[in-house]
Amino acid sequence: MFGIRENPAREDRDEGSDENDSDYPHSWLGHKNLLQLLDPSFCGNYKAFLKEWKKERPIIISHITKKLDMTLWNPTFFSQGYGECKVNFVNVLNDEVIPGQRMRNFWAGFEDLGSRPKDTRGRPMLLKLKEWPKRTMFESVLPAQMGDLLRALPLSSCTHPNGLFNFANFLPTGILTDELCTELHCAYGTPKYPWVGTNKLNINKFDSLNILVYVGKITNEDNVEDGKKVFQAVKDAGCDQTTMERIKKNGDLPGAIWHVYDRKDSKKINDLLKTVNFSRGILSQSNQNLINGENWYLDGILRGRLHREYGVEAHAILHCLGDAVIIPAGAPHQIRYLKSCIMVKHAFVSLQNMKKL
Repeated sequence: MFGIRENPAREDRDEGSDENDSDYPHSWLGHKNLLQLLDPSFCGNYKAFLKEWKKERPIIISHITKKLDMTLWNPTFFSQGYGECKVNFVNVLNDEVIPGQRMRNFWAGFEDLGSRPKDTRGRPMLLKLKEWPKRTMFESVLPAQMGDLLRALPLSSCTHPNGLFNFANFLPTGILTDELCTELHCAYGTPKYPWVGTNKLNINKFDSLNILVYVGKITNEDNVEDGKKVFQAVKDAGCDQTTMERIKKNGDLPGAIWHVYDRKDSKKINDLLKTVNFSRGILSQSNQNLINGENWYLDGILRGRLHREYGVEAHAILHCLGDAVIIPAGAPHQIRYLKSCIMVKHAFVSLQNMKKL
């Protein structure tokens, strides 16, 4: 659980007011079913958020980095301050764990292809930090970042640990787990491998707010060509034209692609995974939940099958620098980093999802 903090600022103090849709800065992405709030400090955000949240849909809040001290959220800070720490790397190309590495070696290759270790096929490894800091230790290891995050949290009455509508503090002891925490997710990314997920398909027990605080730029690569590949990857991931315009017209900096599924579709997704396993000669137990294993990334072929055979389609979300992607508890989701990214994940408990714990 989080430490005690002063009461958060109430940017959503007028949640009972009668704003119309046109009265708050926003846009609609996807098939007009993905709300993007454009001003994280706007006083009417909570009402707009709640209306969509009741439908169990993901939501984007943009421009969070305007409220953060960005000197605390970059590779130089982490390399200089924590470079000698021993950590484990994971090569997401083959899920190999590389234990006991100096963290500075990870940051050396974060934006420099030439400094990355190579795998047995001669490819630069696609690394991510494995659970650093360890769960529940974010505040003790990174106190400045924790304070900065808590001051910048949007929808603070819902997401702040002491928020009036964050029901984490009211949960019975038996429900509390180390998943109710703040985590740092740092990984290399590339648009080259559409079948490789940075974070594979999984389900969170609690609601989560995921802020993209840094997007890297490879210094020794053709950035024009890389930009074209990123744009094509976003398109191939199923993002709509309005989302594509975030890159073309707005100049937003893309970092990752999410595919988020409705909670109610979990069984159908699990059925597809069992069917795929069966075709490979692997028998699954009738009550086995393959999503919880975090062994699957649904590439374009599997997402297509899921849509055709089961009628299930994901929310394809482009995660740009400064975006907070908010995911309802119980919603299957996966992430693919298109560029090297630093993301902070913060768990909370909304009233709507507390009822389902």
